Amino acid sequence: MALLIMKLAVVYIIRNYEIDVCEDTNIKVEASLMDFVLDFEMFGIEALVLVVFSLLLYILLRKNANYWKWRNVPFEKPWPFIGNVLDVVLLRKNMAILMGDLYSKYSNERYFGVWIFTVPHLVIRCPELLKQILVKDFVHFIDRSVQCNESVDAFSANMMFFSKDKKWKFIRTKTTSMFSSGKLKYIFPQLQLIAKNMISFISKRNNKSIYTADLAQKFSTEIICSVAFGIDAHSFQDNDTLFTKVGKDVFKPNLKNSAVSATYFCKSYLVDILRLKFVDTRIEKFLTTTFMGIIGERQSMPTKRRDLVDLMADFRNKYKLKDHEVSAQAAQFFLAGYETTSSTVTFALYEIASNQDVQDKLREEINNNLNDEEEFSYNAIMSMCYLHKVALETLRKYPVLPFLGRTCTRDYQIPNSNVIIEKGTSVFIPLTGLHWDPKHFPNPQKFDPDRFSEENIRARHPYCYLPFGEGQRACIGERIALISIKLGLAHLVKNFKLELEKGTEVPKFSANWN
Repeated sequence: MALLIMKLAVVYIIRNYEIDVCEDTNIKVEASLMDFVLDFEMFGIEALVLVVFSLLLYILLRKNANYWKWRNVPFEKPWPFIGNVLDVVLLRKNMAILMGDLYSKYSNERYFGVWIFTVPHLVIRCPELLKQILVKDFVHFIDRSVQCNESVDAFSANMMFFSKDKKWKFIRTKTTSMFSSGKLKYIFPQLQLIAKNMISFISKRNNKSIYTADLAQKFSTEIICSVAFGIDAHSFQDNDTLFTKVGKDVFKPNLKNSAVSATYFCKSYLVDILRLKFVDTRIEKFLTTTFMGIIGERQSMPTKRRDLVDLMADFRNKYKLKDHEVSAQAAQFFLAGYETTSSTVTFALYEIASNQDVQDKLREEINNNLNDEEEFSYNAIMSMCYLHKVALETLRKYPVLPFLGRTCTRDYQIPNSNVIIEKGTSVFIPLTGLHWDPKHFPNPQKFDPDRFSEENIRARHPYCYLPFGEGQRACIGERIALISIKLGLAHLVKNFKLELEKGTEVPKFSANWN
């Protein structure tokens, strides 16, 4: 463009004028040292800074890009600054599909390296190595890869999910009793009542179609509010209660939530610099005020419900805990339980409606386990083998999280290799890759509950299926999540015939997994 303009100007000038050199024109061109000195004084410092900065940036980028190469680890070549998540940034894939595709690409490797933006992560795909990391050598991988700085986000940092080492051990030990089999039997009547309220809510709609995601969110909200807060959220009476709105806001797939989640994959300093909070301040205030208010009301009651409220009230007095330390545990169970139960019930209903043979077989088992009052007992729900298989197969095909993350807290040498995982390195366990691997689950996109027959379970490695994690940092709420999911499905299949509405979008998976 510049050349075209210059040539056009010369043509017009020569065409219209004769050009001569003026007598005063100084033809001899001389360059003095002073000219360079002056130029350096005017522009040299900026130029020098730019050159040095560019050189340092190049060195850092080159060093970072060769991180796995220098450690003899197979790796996916990264883009500068973006790493291997370009497709996610451009919204061409989500993390679940990306992890599944990378897992498939490195099918002959036990592990491989990737970059989430500029941060190197090691992805483990070998089930036996996963067993080492999650269980046998757990002491090297105590912390999760996503962490919060307590000075920036004290509320989230005190949740069990984010807490580190000693604090995590304390919280885990003190809350484990909440999820024992005895506790589940104790709260089962509450769960049963919630399921019945859900059926009444549907029946009042006079055979109108219902959006199952909304229904599952209401059901999940009621379950978690009953268990964690000891209250009735009235989700089946109001269109959207405050608790339902909180759950939707936290997991809403908008730009803000996506940006915050993506930033948490980077080094913690970026989260700290931007002063990001995992839970929005407004939601934090609502959950804290609500939970502490309930604790205050309980103190005047003569009897105890033996739920999380009573448990945390005792801890608050015994260990002199602050309000945000106490309410963070209620928030943890609400947020984790909300998504696990609602998404799994939603996908299970979709598959049951899509597979009539599964629905018929499940309904037959359910009807055979009703008592004289045509209701379910705790033992009946726990004894329904096919119902259990349906829940497990749903979690296989649609894992709640696309991967598990751990941080190496001590240098660790990978067994049968010379590779050292250095302290501070993040390790990913790709659940979508494992769960969709045809070697472990033939024809992985087919919904087949019989994959979880005793015979089929024995035939594959136990660490190729990890919907709730494994080892000491496995999901503490696994039992209550499963019984809630199974109870909800049992009531729905017992009372209604499930069908897909016309135009229902079929979930899409990567072309690499057929």
